[in-house]
Amino acid sequence: MKRLIGMMNRPHVWLIALLCFFSFLQTAIFCQVATPKAGSDQASLPPEARLTRISVGAAVLWVEVASTPEAQTRGLMFRESLPWDRGMLFVYEKPQYLAFWMKNTTIPLDIAFISADGRIAQIRSLIPLSEKTRSSRAPALYALEVNRGWFRKKGIKVGDKIRF
Repeated sequence: MKRLIGMMNRPHVWLIALLCFFSFLQTAIFCQVATPKAGSDQASLPPEARLTRISVGAAVLWVEVASTPEAQTRGLMFRESLPWDRGMLFVYEKPQYLAFWMKNTTIPLDIAFISADGRIAQIRSLIPLSEKTRSSRAPALYALEVNRGWFRKKGIKVGDKIRF
């Protein structure tokens, strides 16, 4: 006990112990955050991305929301794959004519242009790596990219409503 009391009178020992504890704690937290669990829903996402659940017609889809100009410009570029039940929802400040291309995007995709009231106005297929733009026929507030064939397999069509 005398030894313990003697250590308490040495501030540098406490400081070293405290630094070691916080160093250990920081390492433990970093390893837990930086290493996603196998099968994690967000394992293949960029660090800043979060998944949001939406309903498309009667189907459920998990989407990354691209609401900033930077996220909208990057889109799904440089991804190797997109899980079947996932997509990317582009959200704009006001309805406008939208144009998309597939530069640096190797995943075959379909895109739905969605009006301000949440209804699908148009569905188009996008060609991987194509720099040809695919435009909306009418102003849209949202665009939704999914794996090619997802809309068809889920029975989603023009006029169906998106629920956020």
